[in-house]
Amino acid sequence: MLLTTLILLCSSLFSVAYANTNKISITPLILDNLEESQSRDITVRLSSPIQCDNPHILCNVVLRFTNPIPDEISIVPCLLEWDVNDWETTKIITITALEDFIDDGERELTIITEPLISSAVFYENVNPSDITVHTRSRPTGHCSSTGDPHLTTFDGYRYHFYGRGYVRMVSNPDRLFEVQAITHGGGYSRNCAVAVREKNDLVIMDACDGSFEITERITSTGDSRPSIYSRGGNQYIVEFASGAQVKVNVWGNNMNVYIDVPGVDWQSTTGMCGTFDGNSNNEGVPSYIISNYNGLPAEWRIEPEHSLWRWFPSASSTDNQNVVVPGSQTCEYERPLRRRNIISGAHIEDITDLIISTRQRNTDKNYTFIPSEDNEAPPPESLISEEVAQALCNERILDDPVGIQCQHIETVDLNVFVRNCVEDLVLMGEEEFMDNAYNDMVSEL
Repeated sequence: MLLTTLILLCSSLFSVAYANTNKISITPLILDNLEESQSRDITVRLSSPIQCDNPHILCNVVLRFTNPIPDEISIVPCLLEWDVNDWETTKIITITALEDFIDDGERELTIITEPLISSAVFYENVNPSDITVHTRSRPTGHCSSTGDPHLTTFDGYRYHFYGRGYVRMVSNPDRLFEVQAITHGGGYSRNCAVAVREKNDLVIMDACDGSFEITERITSTGDSRPSIYSRGGNQYIVEFASGAQVKVNVWGNNMNVYIDVPGVDWQSTTGMCGTFDGNSNNEGVPSYIISNYNGLPAEWRIEPEHSLWRWFPSASSTDNQNVVVPGSQTCEYERPLRRRNIISGAHIEDITDLIISTRQRNTDKNYTFIPSEDNEAPPPESLISEEVAQALCNERILDDPVGIQCQHIETVDLNVFVRNCVEDLVLMGEEEFMDNAYNDMVSEL
């Protein structure tokens, strides 16, 4: 009796194993090193024809995937179906690790493959193995151009640009993402405008003539549409579907520019913000101080025909349209490739609808200056000594309550902001740059 029971048990276990491994193939069952914003395909294939005893019933095979962690990964589609005529067709699901802008290291996640739904006895109640996904964080890139201006690349290299003209801050042709800026002013320069394009959408923030304007040329709709926010009356933020974000702090006809890019841009960027690969020694910067426009590498200078101020979206482009994948509409957990909502920040106002309603299109302000090396204005004589500037900047930044609290944070180096403040005061002779350096510090913290 005991022997018979063991034989039946072993037979049952063998049957289950056969059902799980031989009746349906899921390859691979383990995804290793899936980085944020990265996608991988999994192939699914049946082993035998679909045959049902009753000719009057629906004879098919349905496989459904359950995603218990929709904020971490997406599955498209979440449901696969074969009928009697396409049982040999290899089906594909795409798994994407979502960009969460948090360095949460390596994680192991599980996608549940539900038992097959079928009227075919061969496939009835077959329970395939679950899919294991090992994800790891990608870094988020932070670049800034502030003051006259001081630049900090994605990899933390710092340098200065004192010329005037149209410049390329960031470019990633692989996903049609680009940020351009305009620098202006006599003597030493400042940013006065920035334009950012992602695929078939463009947003321009412009203060060059002293009247700040936001202009949008956008074709995307729904969750793919860029959002525009304001905070505190002089800070404006544009966020794109990828999670890329451009923020400006405006004072008069000048602005500080802050650019954040998602991990998908890792090792794919060029421009004044650097190569974004963790190596601060290969940014392509010709010198610590670039004193004129022609001192920039040629690919960082914008020719008029490549200016985003003259760019308009293609009416026929479908780059940003929502593509419905068969079966994916049943996935309630399908999300965009990000899960950050900037509107939750303090004192943030969403002004997207306001910008849409005004439909500002007056962006041709006849900014035609592309200065050459021989007509750069000479730098002004210093009006404030370095000693006085050091004392003023120490008081404004290091002795401020915010600065005092931040001095205890190991990852924050306030001396960087003090040095920028001193350089601005010595070069520009304007004490308003102390407030500018202070706001620069607050914005980056």
